[in-house]
Amino acid sequence: MGDGIGDGGVVDGGVGGKVEQLRDLRAQRAQLDAEELTLLADISAAMGDDRGVAEELRPVLRVSAREVERRIDDGKSLARRTPRLLAAMRAGEIDAHGARQVLTVVDPLDDEAARNVDALVAEGLDAAETEWQPGNLAQRARRLLEKVDPDG
Repeated sequence: MGDGIGDGGVVDGGVGGKVEQLRDLRAQRAQLDAEELTLLADISAAMGDDRGVAEELRPVLRVSAREVERRIDDGKSLARRTPRLLAAMRAGEIDAHGARQVLTVVDPLDDEAARNVDALVAEGLDAAETEWQPGNLAQRARRLLEKVDPDG
């Protein structure tokens, strides 16, 4: 075919390298998101006071205290409940926004059921980049949730 952006086609006009730069930046962002969320969970565990941590880190992260608390919760949940999702972030495949979509779906589940959904989501994704889009991840997680917790 060869007429799309970045596939060497007619429309490319020399932007293929820029598309690759975008792909690399997205992967780096995902990796940094994983590092940030992990650090926040570690700081929270060391200090034991999420509200206090949130207040102290609010100016550092330049977001509201509530958003810091939300990120702390995400970091804890990723490590404890969705380790494969965290691994995908570290690999640059999914950013914090996509991870949050899945975390929202598994939030009502107990830890074991959340880990089961996490494993099934990870197993079912192939290399197609569209599979890693946040909406697709959330939709897949919801379908798998019904299998893991049909009475949910």
